Amino acid sequence: VCFMGRSNVGKSSLIRALFSLAPEVDVRVSKTPGHTKKLNFFTVGKAFTLVDMPGYGHNAPRDFVEMVEPYLQERQ
Repeated sequence: VCFMGRSNVGKSSLIRALFSLAPEVDVRVSKTPGHTKKLNFFTVGKAFTLVDMPGYGHNAPRDFVEMVEPYLQERQ
């Protein structure tokens, strides 16, 4: 499951809330737009993986397309 959207809309905060009962999972959040600079993977047992992606738009990483596009195209 991939969380993708504009910068500073709460993608990381939502993932942090989902893992609120799992203190061993460290989901970093910030009020600063563009804080997430890379793909962050959070494994949920053997069932699936959550992916926190950098936001697009304001303060997006320069290599946003080069980082995100291959991941989205190669996943099945």
